[in-house]
Amino acid sequence: MVTSLIIAFCGVYAVNALSVNSYRDEKSDEMRKINKAYLAGVRDGIVTVNHAIALEGKKPYFCLPDEPTLRFEQAEEILLQEGKKSRSLEYMPVWLVLFEALKDTFPCKGPNK
Repeated sequence: MVTSLIIAFCGVYAVNALSVNSYRDEKSDEMRKINKAYLAGVRDGIVTVNHAIALEGKKPYFCLPDEPTLRFEQAEEILLQEGKKSRSLEYMPVWLVLFEALKDTFPCKGPNK
């Protein structure tokens, strides 16, 4: 069920999603604040859904080390570093690039994770 919600959420927002390139290159201070608030919401949503999946006894998509939270600065750095890996990633939605980067950065280890 949670996975279905993720897919539905992704499909609805994919059309108007903020790209990594737009996030990184925004010049307006006002828009930068809005973009940071957007990224904070994306981060919170991804981490919350991942945690809910684990609570259901299913394998989470990623496993954060020691701390159950992901600081904004960490999420932003992971997003921007991932966006630099490929030119095509710069034009992908922030939520998708962050989600994939979290899976790569914090892979789950062990049989139950």
